[in-house]
Amino acid sequence: MLRKFYPHTIWLLLCAGLLVRFFLFARVDFMFENDIRTFQIWGTQLAAYGLSAFYTGGMWSDYPPGYLYVLALIGVLRGIFEWELLSPPLNFFTFLPAILADVAIGYGVYRLARPRTGEKQALFFTALWLFNPAILLISSVWGQVESVFLLPLLISLVLLREKRLLAAYMVYGVAILIKPQSLFLGPVYLFSAFDYWRTQEYAWLELKRLGLFVLAAVGGMLVLAFPFAQGINYIPVFRQFIGGLDMYNFSSVNAFNFWALTGHNWQPLDAISFGVSHATWGVLIAVAIIAAIMVALEAHKRNGGAHYWLIIAAVFVLIFVFSVKMHERYLFPAMLFLLLYAMECPRRHNFSLYILASGTFYINCIAVLRAYHAGWDFTVLTPYIVPVGWANIGLAAGLVLSFIWSTHRKVRL
Repeated sequence: MLRKFYPHTIWLLLCAGLLVRFFLFARVDFMFENDIRTFQIWGTQLAAYGLSAFYTGGMWSDYPPGYLYVLALIGVLRGIFEWELLSPPLNFFTFLPAILADVAIGYGVYRLARPRTGEKQALFFTALWLFNPAILLISSVWGQVESVFLLPLLISLVLLREKRLLAAYMVYGVAILIKPQSLFLGPVYLFSAFDYWRTQEYAWLELKRLGLFVLAAVGGMLVLAFPFAQGINYIPVFRQFIGGLDMYNFSSVNAFNFWALTGHNWQPLDAISFGVSHATWGVLIAVAIIAAIMVALEAHKRNGGAHYWLIIAAVFVLIFVFSVKMHERYLFPAMLFLLLYAMECPRRHNFSLYILASGTFYINCIAVLRAYHAGWDFTVLTPYIVPVGWANIGLAAGLVLSFIWSTHRKVRL
């Protein structure tokens, strides 16, 4: 009888996850008003003046075109119903995309888990995502949109793993247009292209095919960005995209990582450590991480392909912990990929990595929210930076050691 009930349980679980998010939105008044107000103003401007005028209208923006489509719809609703900024109905629709994306990712976890673990365990892993306090905090309390770009990124990575490269690259372009943090995974997609060409014995025809895949993905991005261009002039869009990547030139932007641990939260990139500017350290660290990820992907391929999600998670963890210009929310994707790795390799230390990432992320973000509601009193962050910073370094070390140990164990077997 219970087995017959399981197929319906996933829908009850997803509905419960949705209701919990609606409850938190309605009852916990702890949102990051600056972000919500900004989203609503952007939506109003998009609806009033059109998409093509957005990047040339003198308004500050650090978002590429992808999520602006959603905000334009919210702006249209505001115009129809004449809602005030930060009014409850307008806030609800501003929060709704991330809430729905959370639940959609939960369903994605279930679909990935069920063939490997069975129905009961798949429901367990889905619940670990849906009811994780760190996930709930960002979408239902803060009002940020990390899940919105993570959803197409997850779809793209699944397609990539299945060697459906054209579809993977196309969806990856959508993720980049929603949030540029998707570019962190550039080395993974570069390796996938090289590996495909290698498996085709470096055939010139297959290299041309890869080039067409990339051109198709870039073309798709240009099509999606076209309404924001000035006719065929994409310069305003490119300028905004590059400018958005170049904003927040600080060693750490409230991310409790190595740089915050050494006292450089909100310190400019021209600060010097060990005789080298932090901007230069950022480049050197990025190169080192890219090289390490390439080596890890090669080892992953040679040892049965069991570490895919661990490597994806490691990209976000290593960049968050050691690179510069990191915000407190940039660790968010790592939680999903660590959960998927624990699903595929259900060992105690793998669950520990997911729990640790969730804990440090939650504490980091709740501390920033408290500092914001205290009038940006950064002394609120002080008690948390050292323990959470060291915990995040431990998380990075744990990921690396887990990969090395698992790979060595696989080789010995």
